[in-house]
Amino acid sequence: MGTTSNAGASFSVVDSAGKSVLSGKVGASTGKWSTAYTAVYPIDISALKTAGTYQIKVGSTVSPSFKVDSANALFSPIADDVVKFFQAQRDGADVISGVLNRKPSHLTDKSASVYNVPTFTGDDTISSKMSKTGATIDASGGCSTRATSSSSR
Repeated sequence: MGTTSNAGASFSVVDSAGKSVLSGKVGASTGKWSTAYTAVYPIDISALKTAGTYQIKVGSTVSPSFKVDSANALFSPIADDVVKFFQAQRDGADVISGVLNRKPSHLTDKSASVYNVPTFTGDDTISSKMSKTGATIDASGGCSTRATSSSSR
């Protein structure tokens, strides 16, 4: 991304020791990213295969550092954190205590009311009264949620 033309400029990829490991030419602009960045320039680094930490340099501009590694090495820590997050968010009888030392909760939420979509102001403040639809759902957890009309009970 940039605010000045970089098409055709030389780029280099440097490793954590500052050694250039790949070089090439910046591609033509693919259009603007936003009003702040009026052009996006492709840089082909697909030949970069060696695991390590790198930066891309175009003129005096230097990218933030990024890592190249196997998918497992890059994404396993993220996947582990995502699983921990969802475990921490879980409610019901089968809570996994995890790092928050959670206890079973919402054990009486077998029936929850369903509300109509409220009206919002421009800053996302609810500006209308909340009104029930008459339907209820089983909010106690599990894989399925079933809405029922209060008139059919």
